[in-house]
Amino acid sequence: MASFSDPLYFARKSIRATTRKIMPKRTIGVCLLTVLCLCAPMLLPPDKLRAQPPLPGDLIFSTGQLNARGVPASHNILARLDPRTGQVVSFYTDPMAIYLKAMSWSPQGDLLAFLQFKWDGRNYAVQLCLLTRSAVLQGCFQGKPVNVLGVYNENMISWSADGTRLYFVSGDDTSRRLLEAEVRTGKTLRTVYKYDLQDNETDYPPILAWTSDLRYLTIGAGDHTRVQQGLPVLLIDLKANRKIDLSHIPGAEGSSLFVVCPFFSPQGTYLTAYNFDVPEAPITPQFLLLNNLGTLISDIKAAAPADVLPQGCPAWQKNEKAFYFNVSQGTAQASTLRILKYSLESRQFFTTFSSAEFSQFDAITVISNISLSPDEKFLAFDSPFDPGVNLGTQVTVISLAGSLQRYSAPFPFSSDPLWIPDVIEAF
Repeated sequence: MASFSDPLYFARKSIRATTRKIMPKRTIGVCLLTVLCLCAPMLLPPDKLRAQPPLPGDLIFSTGQLNARGVPASHNILARLDPRTGQVVSFYTDPMAIYLKAMSWSPQGDLLAFLQFKWDGRNYAVQLCLLTRSAVLQGCFQGKPVNVLGVYNENMISWSADGTRLYFVSGDDTSRRLLEAEVRTGKTLRTVYKYDLQDNETDYPPILAWTSDLRYLTIGAGDHTRVQQGLPVLLIDLKANRKIDLSHIPGAEGSSLFVVCPFFSPQGTYLTAYNFDVPEAPITPQFLLLNNLGTLISDIKAAAPADVLPQGCPAWQKNEKAFYFNVSQGTAQASTLRILKYSLESRQFFTTFSSAEFSQFDAITVISNISLSPDEKFLAFDSPFDPGVNLGTQVTVISLAGSLQRYSAPFPFSSDPLWIPDVIEAF
């Protein structure tokens, strides 16, 4: 049974919803690190740890402190970043957690769903919990999410349009289940879809991703290992109860193996897929645009100005008219990072950002999906924290106007950026 700490919160929320009808609005992917020192001393003074209500356009990300060995320890702080000023402050801290990961804001922008990992003496226990915009913990959901941090990004949690229901994946050694839970109580209401794991899937369990209207669901997409081993990669039409095989794309040229990005475009219209090399059969890169039934719409060809294609999941504009992707090129001595934009209307590529040269190739490496800000002026992603020893990550923010900034103060490492939506209103 979930316990929510402020029982009057949802009553006040209902009153505010009624008031808003007559008053004008003011619109306002990382592996779990082994904990080397759970008692790492906090280096910030207490006044720096007070919760600060976020402003629209900010980022929330996971961070913490270095332990005595200078190695990233627990990610038990959710921090807030204003990309325009570079100011970073603590938003929420849980000294008992080893990892906190911001997942998804409610449609109204007043609740944040986040993952909370804790060590219970035997394993890493995980809960899906809620914070208010003022960083007040509301409680945790009854259902247990899948206990694998690396499978989660901002597309892995969704809400009903009115913010009263929340959807996430639970599971164990035998199955994966897409659950519907009540936000007010935290109780599980129903299993939307259940996928039974095959005996040979336990080492490579599938990612589940779905459209916001719960019409379409992908199972096992985004994993080239599953494709190589012949494990199921499926698209489910939940309304028609139809199952579609995504391991082979009808109409695609050649005999390439394709990885389908598990995440749909913002309105659920498109999927994308890219091919990948295997040692015995080098290939020419391909990038496919599919509809939400997995049917090939367009085989996008590389063209100027970069003559390259995405090799991962792109960052879509909300109107689905274009997407962004990153290109890292160069040598160990001189490397650059570029952000390209592809327009579905003109079928052309555009360079929207090009960095200066870096002396280390790792310095321009993108090790997560890139995320587009609500105003579509910034992109955020994870970069290596210490390329020399590959320890930890730092959040990198690119302004499409032309700047790149990594944030290391006052927190030396950071990961899992999540943009705050622009629908937040003042209390």
